Amino acid sequence: MNYRARKQLFDPAKVKQAVEKLVETGAVFEFRAVAATLNGDRRPGIVYGYFDNVDALLKELSGIRSAKGFYITINPVDPRLHSRAYNVLKRGGETDTTTDKNIIRRRWLIVDCDVERPTDISSSDVEHEAALNRAAKIRGELSAEGWPEPLYGSSGNGGRLNYRIELPTDDDGLIKRVLLGLNERFGDDAISVDAKVFNPARIDKLPGTLVCKGDDTPERPHRIAALIDVPQVVDVVPVELLATIAAEAPAEGTNASGNTNGKLTKPLFGNAGPDVVERARRYAAKCPPAIQGSDGSKAAYNVARYLVVGFGLSRADALSVMREYNKQCQPEWNEHELEHKVDDAAKLSGERGGKLNESKAEAAETPAKPPKKKRFAEVTPYVPPPVDVLPEPVCGFVKAAAMALGCDIAYILLPLIIALAAAVGTTRRIRLKRTWHEPLVAWGGVVAESGTLKSPALDMATATLERKQEDAFARYADDLEIYKRDLQLHEADLLTWKKNGRKAGEPPPEKPQEPQPARFIIDDITTEAVVDRLQHAPRGLLAKRDELAGWVLGLNQYKGGKGGDAAVWLKMHGARAVTNDRKTGATKLIYVPRAGTWVVGGIQPGILRRILTPEHFESGLSARLLLAMPPVQPKRWTEATVDEATEDALDFIFERLLALDFDVDDDGKAKPVDLALTAEGKAVWIRFYNEHALEQADLTGDLAAAWSKLEGYAARFALLVHLLRWAADDTLENKNKVDDRSVEAGAALARWFGAEARRIYGVMGDDPDAAELRRTVDLIRRKDGTITVRELEKSDRRFRGRTDDAEAELNKLTVAGLGAWEVVPPGPKGGASKRVFRLSAVSAVGGTLENPVENAGCGDADNADKPVDACDVDAVNGMLAEAAEDAGEETWTF
Repeated sequence: MNYRARKQLFDPAKVKQAVEKLVETGAVFEFRAVAATLNGDRRPGIVYGYFDNVDALLKELSGIRSAKGFYITINPVDPRLHSRAYNVLKRGGETDTTTDKNIIRRRWLIVDCDVERPTDISSSDVEHEAALNRAAKIRGELSAEGWPEPLYGSSGNGGRLNYRIELPTDDDGLIKRVLLGLNERFGDDAISVDAKVFNPARIDKLPGTLVCKGDDTPERPHRIAALIDVPQVVDVVPVELLATIAAEAPAEGTNASGNTNGKLTKPLFGNAGPDVVERARRYAAKCPPAIQGSDGSKAAYNVARYLVVGFGLSRADALSVMREYNKQCQPEWNEHELEHKVDDAAKLSGERGGKLNESKAEAAETPAKPPKKKRFAEVTPYVPPPVDVLPEPVCGFVKAAAMALGCDIAYILLPLIIALAAAVGTTRRIRLKRTWHEPLVAWGGVVAESGTLKSPALDMATATLERKQEDAFARYADDLEIYKRDLQLHEADLLTWKKNGRKAGEPPPEKPQEPQPARFIIDDITTEAVVDRLQHAPRGLLAKRDELAGWVLGLNQYKGGKGGDAAVWLKMHGARAVTNDRKTGATKLIYVPRAGTWVVGGIQPGILRRILTPEHFESGLSARLLLAMPPVQPKRWTEATVDEATEDALDFIFERLLALDFDVDDDGKAKPVDLALTAEGKAVWIRFYNEHALEQADLTGDLAAAWSKLEGYAARFALLVHLLRWAADDTLENKNKVDDRSVEAGAALARWFGAEARRIYGVMGDDPDAAELRRTVDLIRRKDGTITVRELEKSDRRFRGRTDDAEAELNKLTVAGLGAWEVVPPGPKGGASKRVFRLSAVSAVGGTLENPVENAGCGDADNADKPVDACDVDAVNGMLAEAAEDAGEETWTF
């Protein structure tokens, strides 16, 4: 095919503009021309060179006679590659060009909109225009959601957007999911968003150069790629916005429409060994439950599909696992329905279970690898939150309320700071730099079993807002009666106007406006209900639920895999704009410019285990949830109450925060007031930011995700403390700037929530058997570390009337090295000796354990009966490490 162009190969001015916009000054980039010929060449091939300035590139471009396309690397290249072809063009091959490992970091996200057409031909003018329009649509919708303006242009055959990003080369698949999410939202059968341009070393069409696909014909001409719209300032897209789009990507194993491909061509799992059924059981336990009305049938079928095809289970084994999975479904499936789903899965074609299909002879030749014994993780002990960083009277109220209820101060602190932040609403933000603002939105939950005072604590923390809501509803009832009377008068006036006034040319009577109640708190936190209420609540809303399980489980379903609800909630956490198109109701379109929504409540450990999954951390939902899980305290009667003066002082703080109002822009629209940092506050912030970043660099997985959100929470807490000090008439040098004291307080709270997340994630790592033992350990700890079989039977309903089971439970703790039996002699009053179980040092820190029965003989028998102070973490961790070394095992850490 002839790639020799009849048109100008490149426009020097446009090339210069593009390179200066896409490449950092002085940075090294690769230029590459494909199917190209230099002067004197006989055959086309790859022409490449490494440059650090555009003038050198323009000089070399004059030596190209023809080419199919011209490209550059848009992410910074290792400067050492400059020596491969130092500001010159050479003939080369694939081994001479840039690979992913040669990229320093990610600087650009390419959104390439191209029309579907046969390969190796140019687009028609109509197709080209359609692709440009699609790119413009993407730019418009993303801008409405808070994305900064991109470079907008033509790739020669389609539309192209370049968004500035700052990400490491290894972005854990984020950019790939962003592109898949964009295609899910904006792609169709005619035009798609190219999801293949995610790798770091991806080359991009060089604007200002000719694109030559196929022959240059009047119907499908060759065109010069060009930048059409270049903003003066190109800001970086915040990672939170990238995550919002990534949450919309189809789940792996589905096509762009979210549907399964009909069969598994290769197994997902299937390592040989006798424990495959147990691994399948653990897998199913982590799957989202099938919930009626939320694609529950599809969810249950997918589990059956992975069991039968992925793990290669027999029908009987698959049914056994499905019955266990069924216990968490709402409602549970009957036996016939379970059998039907397993049988349907068995009809799929493809390999089953990988190595599970090896012959018995082959399997016998490979000895089964014994399962690795698992040990305790090094989980630090619980430390109460730093309540003293809060100004009075907030600090005093937290302590008084906790004493009155007889609970840990975290039960009061967490919901109170979220309620106070909700009182401020979206009226204020903290400005860390010109392009980084943090609103005061916060989500949080106290992790505890039912009946542990988390609901009374939640009510005490939100009592002021509840009273405000009650007063607002009372006023609304009066306003509604007035409206009904005005509406009757209006209908009478309208009849009169129709008879007489219309003919006389009089305007019709104006219809009275239906009143809307002021809203502070909502308990219906479905996405649709929240967005509907937000259109009448510009400051935002506090979503309060005694149990957050319903909200969490609803989000687990992700709208049948499309991530609709999750994406909306991510926007609300950032107080960003939300648009809701409705099929029914008087209002077809709801637009909320600042959809701030605060979430607070309680959550049970079992539900928390279910949501701490990779999918939820990838979407960013779990990492945004502030958690506190204080040790359970036995209830004890107390005459303590919160005195009226303390309550009134807290009410005064709420009133001042609720009185804060928006600023007004030049168009008369409300906008948040942004508070900057003082010089001293900025210095403290920079120190915290750098220290926090170093910690995050050493983390992976769930904790890394949580750390990324705690960074923003530190700034939000700093703003809250600043406003609390202002509301309490504290001495502030500048009420419009956040000082170092407030930043230090915000950082302290963020560090505490980080330590709590580290501890909770470790505890949540227990398997079900270990979780039951941990529950027993916690009960014994509350009884000062000792218990008899009879006391366990009476204290824990799991063992009521089951003496043998109670003794077996304590024996498991003995085998796991968590304690030992001892005989207590009679007391001064005589009586018989009694056999008592005493906790050992290991249990003092609440270490994570798994399969403790397998650890027989691994405990430190010499130290089993020597209690250690729970705060002596180094001593306990030393014991664990020594025990692991003696047993030849690895010590688990989180």
